[in-house]
Parts: sequence; C-alpha cells; structure tokens
Amino acid sequence: MTEILPAERGLEAMIARFKQALPGWWYSLGECEKSCDASCGPTRDSDDLALIPHDERFNSGFHCDLPQPSTLAEALDVVREEALSARFIAQRRASIANGARRVSPKKRFKL
Repeated sequence: MTEILPAERGLEAMIARFKQALPGWWYSLGECEKSCDASCGPTRDSDDLALIPHDERFNSGFHCDLPQPSTLAEALDVVREEALSARFIAQRRASIANGARRVSPKKRFKL
C-alpha cells in the first residue's frame, strides 16, 4: 500500500518550495525499486553560475540517491537543502575572495 503524504510534504508542495528557494534552477527526479533520486543545478541564466570557482557542483549539479523506502519529495528536499547550504558557503567564499570586510554584529543590526 502506498503511503499518502500530507499535502505540505507531497511532491507538488516540494516542487513549489524548490522553485521558490532556487529560482532559475533545473531539477530532475527518478524512482526505482532501489532508490528515489534527485538532481539539480543552476541554469545558464542563473547568477549562481558565478559560484563555480568556489564549488564545482554549481557546474556539475547536486545529486542524491535515497534508498527505499523513500519518496521523490524527500529526494528533492535533500538536494534543495544541499544546494542552499553550498550556495551560502560559496557566496561567503566569494565575498572573502573579493576582499569584503566582516561587519561586526552591532553594526549590522541597530540595537
């Protein structure tokens, strides 16, 4: 019997979350008796391609293979989280490489 996921955890909801978090990115999904798979990456029109020098996955893509039992929504969520984390780290590396100075927390936020 196939488990019915709540709407907020289903595939359509996860695709909407993915598109909101990573606009201009492609994704692909696949499923077999062994695993649920997802891949994603920035399209050629995405500003995130500038992060390739800081992380090659912005060129080759982010991938996961979740062993069964799993869902396509879970696989897409894993690559979405992986891509968001990598983007945060790569943006920090790019900022440091460009000579950006760190701002103290007190200057960032008016207390």
